[in-house]
This record gives sequence, C-alpha cells and structure tokens, in this order.
Amino acid sequence: MISGRIGSALLLASTAACFSVLVNLYLSNAGTFSQPPGTVFVEVPDGHKTPTMRLKSERAPNGEWLLRIETSNFAFTELCVNRTDRAQTGHAHVHEGDRKIGTAYVPVFSLGRLAPGRHEFLVMLRAQDHRAVVGGDGLIMERITITVPTPRDHRRLS
Repeated sequence: MISGRIGSALLLASTAACFSVLVNLYLSNAGTFSQPPGTVFVEVPDGHKTPTMRLKSERAPNGEWLLRIETSNFAFTELCVNRTDRAQTGHAHVHEGDRKIGTAYVPVFSLGRLAPGRHEFLVMLRAQDHRAVVGGDGLIMERITITVPTPRDHRRLS
C-alpha cells in the first residue's frame, strides 16, 4: 500500500515538474505571458471581460460541506467540446492540496463530509475543452481554507 502511494506521489511530482519546465521554457522564449500555449490554456480575447471568481463554503444540515463558486463573466455548462476559443464558458476543477477531487459543472460543488482539521482547496476555471482559462493577470483560480472543528471544539463553541 505504501509503495502505491509513493509511486503515485512520484508520478504526480514528475508530471508537475515536467509541466513546470515546459511552461517556464515557453515563457522564457516568449518573453511574456501574453500568448500562452494553445494546447494547455485558453486566453480571454482582447475586448472581452475577464472572468472573476469568489469562493464561499458552508456546512449543509446533513453534515456535508458545500463549495459555492461565484463567478462573473463566466457561465457554467456540462457541455464539453473538442476545441473552443470561448474562455467565458466551461466548468471548474476542484483540488484539495495537490489532488484533483472533482469537476464542478454547476456553481455549487459538494466536498462531502470533511474530517476535523484544516482543508485547503484550489478552484481553477476551465473552458469547455478543459484548457485552463487565462486572463490578463494569469490563471483564473482562487483558494479557500475550511477549518472543521473537532467535536470537542464544537461543544466548546456552543
């Protein structure tokens, strides 16, 4: 079991390192981030409003945690296509730490029941063809930290 986790971690780390090297190589050759590689990113076209995102969390009555992804200039859809230049329509990838935990095709995403402790999530907007959405300031992504109290902490707060 441990070797499987280590193997998965090594694969993820080497993939991330390779991606980072390729992006840095591209950026050093291009000199700017104004024209990202078309196979990985989709850029918001000039003259179009850049999507923005704000994250909120709440605990539902059944104990699961909900992540609300509030956006402007972006529409969620379940429809995926092979290629698009529309950076304002798509979905979001939800990560906890360095692990993708799901895809949000609507602006409310269930995180399920979370164990007591601190949980950090990253949400990144994706176009309908799964490329990451890039605006003038870079990738359209946000982070949120949810701290789930232990049952002892919860009783103390009541």
